[in-house]
Amino acid sequence: MFRTGEQPLGRDFKIKSPNLPVTRKVVYLDQKIWGQIKETKDGERSSDYEKALEKLRTLVNKDKIICPISVSRLVESLRYQERRFREDMMELMLEFSGNYAIPPYYTVRNLECLNYILFKNGLEPLDMQELIVREGIVNIGGDYDITGEVSQEDREMLLDMVREEWVSRTVMKSKDFLEYDDHITEEDKERYRQEIEEARRKGREDFDTDEEMRKSWIASEFQTEILDKLTCFNEPLDSSLNHILWQDISNLDFDMFYAQFPSFYTRMQLTIARDTDWDRPVEFNDNADIMSISTSLPYVDLVGVEDYFGGKIYSKKLNKIYNTKVAIDLTDIPEKL
Repeated sequence: MFRTGEQPLGRDFKIKSPNLPVTRKVVYLDQKIWGQIKETKDGERSSDYEKALEKLRTLVNKDKIICPISVSRLVESLRYQERRFREDMMELMLEFSGNYAIPPYYTVRNLECLNYILFKNGLEPLDMQELIVREGIVNIGGDYDITGEVSQEDREMLLDMVREEWVSRTVMKSKDFLEYDDHITEEDKERYRQEIEEARRKGREDFDTDEEMRKSWIASEFQTEILDKLTCFNEPLDSSLNHILWQDISNLDFDMFYAQFPSFYTRMQLTIARDTDWDRPVEFNDNADIMSISTSLPYVDLVGVEDYFGGKIYSKKLNKIYNTKVAIDLTDIPEKL
């Protein structure tokens, strides 16, 4: 039986997209790192940060790396009240992203379900990195298309156009975009924290150990969130989904089976690691951080995250499972690239 961390998953989730040069690495940055970039640019950080930023900017300018944007990072940046801060953050994200973006969790999860069915039926798997790390700010919204009475040629032309850098720049620098307000109040944040704390309390009461709770929650969420998608994607094919799943579960250990659905598994591992960290109160931004890490970590070369989630990534061996480097500070990134 294969065990997580001892054997590869059987396929490379980071197969390089033909649209990305083989030498170009993909780096995901969380809000902490974006904040450090902004503060360094403004002269508020030490010379170590200035040197790191200079190296990072050089790699971007030489087309060696891209730092794709995610919807969570955009929304969090737009929560700052100061208009100038928002404008500066949008400019930095445009510069370092190379006009690449990552779609939301549910889009990535659905692609993983389809990829699993294709792979298990002996069909050509998806190029996941090509589908996830894509050009255009429009990608942060997930699935999109051009509808109406247009020819296929015009449809493709319009889809190409909305992904172009000038469109992303126009949108991100527009008045409506910069004045975006998600209307999240302090009461909303407190309500969220209380709901999560109640779920944690109930979980602690219902299970004898944290490990029993972890496995039960992952299996339950898989049935709720993944199984219907697999059934839908497998329906047109002449194969038994029950047989595919039974064979996989028989040959793989618990974690290796679920790790085949990278964003789902990463989300569950980080969420449960947070929820069983009994001494740490839940923070409102936890969910956005976890979702962003979950959609990026399996498909990029390096993630730059805050200390807390960096530690959880290491403790759950997610960096080894998906062969992804982890940095917890701007100054760590250049040497790890």
